[in-house]
Amino acid sequence: MGNAVHTHSAADPLFDLEYADDTVLVSRSSHSITKLLQCLQKEAEPYGMALNRAKTKLLVVNGPPAGVVTFTDNTPVHVVGNNESLEYLGTVLNRKGSPQITLTTRLARAKQEFNKLAQLWSHANIKTALKVRVFKQFLLPDGFIWLNARLADRRIKESS
Repeated sequence: MGNAVHTHSAADPLFDLEYADDTVLVSRSSHSITKLLQCLQKEAEPYGMALNRAKTKLLVVNGPPAGVVTFTDNTPVHVVGNNESLEYLGTVLNRKGSPQITLTTRLARAKQEFNKLAQLWSHANIKTALKVRVFKQFLLPDGFIWLNARLADRRIKESS
């Protein structure tokens, strides 16, 4: 078995992303997204499942909403406003697609996780080698991601 990569295109569009019980529906029009949403509702119903309406949001990126998106009972879906954001799988999304909010959030979380281990860092009876192993194992991989995001953000600002 190889690692087959499927590329979506205009002829073969991506309609949804699924991870565990989180789903993102993707469309270029409010009419299509309404049809996808209502189809999802109808398919879930025979299994006794329903969408959490409080968590169901419409995010229009780089443009105004083109129309109202509704549930099967014609109740409108909440539209994420210009000054709002939402979190999906640990990533903060907004209408402008700005990575700055995500970077700030990730750095704050990294600091929280690092501080949770303050007792370990300050403990005199634990060897430095073990502290370094813990750091590399649990904090460093994500730290590299944050560092790279920070460098990328800085380079973008410098080039503009």
